[in-house]
Amino acid sequence: METILNKGLAFQSGPQWLYENILHEKWVIAIAGTHGKTTTTAMLAWIFEYAGLNPSYLIGGIPTNLKSSSRFIENKESNFFIIEADEYDTAFFDKRSKFIHYHPRTLVMNNLEFDHADIFDDLDHIKKHFHHLVRIIPENGRIISNAKSKALDSVIKLGIWSELEFFNDDKGWSYQWVDDRNSIRYFI
Repeated sequence: METILNKGLAFQSGPQWLYENILHEKWVIAIAGTHGKTTTTAMLAWIFEYAGLNPSYLIGGIPTNLKSSSRFIENKESNFFIIEADEYDTAFFDKRSKFIHYHPRTLVMNNLEFDHADIFDDLDHIKKHFHHLVRIIPENGRIISNAKSKALDSVIKLGIWSELEFFNDDKGWSYQWVDDRNSIRYFI
């Protein structure tokens, strides 16, 4: 890196490169939250795949039902890109959260707790970064948030300009696995 800086060469972060070269032409569905991002991203990628929507995706772990943790599909075949949207800082020279670079049109916020004490001072500091993300969702975009997260609720109360939908409450939608030993049923 010192050689790059000394020579005045151009450089950019991975998240910035990803947006400028791939994501800017896609319908980005970002999965954010301090826990559960990998699982939710993998599940959503599989749901889109199973539904025949042929999504591009970037998962921060190894999914068990997909061939790899990432895939790129040309726009003519699918415009969807599902991405695990991490709140960790972008690079040593860009202390914004990685997810700010993805410019999602749809944002799923699973939860929000104090994490990454090496870069965030406290929960309020993380909330500020999540609100930066919420602010860049387009007016015709959608935010899907966990209704049982008080921290996410306080982020939303800072201001939201997009469509808002909740899960995990009786007013929105929820998912429950019931195993009655004779059959497995899903309720939505």
